[in-house]
Amino acid sequence: MKTRNLILLLALAAGFAILLVDLLSNASEFADFKHAQETGREVHVIGRWVRREEAVFKPEESYYRFYMQDTMNQVAPVVYRRGTLGDLSQAEKIDVVGKWENGEFVASKIHLKCPSKYNDAASPGKSIPHE
Repeated sequence: MKTRNLILLLALAAGFAILLVDLLSNASEFADFKHAQETGREVHVIGRWVRREEAVFKPEESYYRFYMQDTMNQVAPVVYRRGTLGDLSQAEKIDVVGKWENGEFVASKIHLKCPSKYNDAASPGKSIPHE
């Protein structure tokens, strides 16, 4: 094998290894609040909003603090300080990415899973409107 081909092959292998390490380091696991407390690592927690008086929504300051119940029925405060949120009351599920800090789950990302406007039309026995 020529030296040039060998160098090219090594460069491609190194690039692939760097890409793989980057992808794996950015991946976070799905967990519940208890696991998030125990590990202190960044995790995904899926749950639903729990309406409580202590919820604080200050969109002008990009500050949100609310309570969420995870899939193991554990309720914990969630704090979000990055941007604005949609309507939590419309969300069927909430997917938060973050980690446990100082007695609360600090979210770096929040995804609201809202019901589709097409759910009723796509249910059995109903026709889907055509444009």
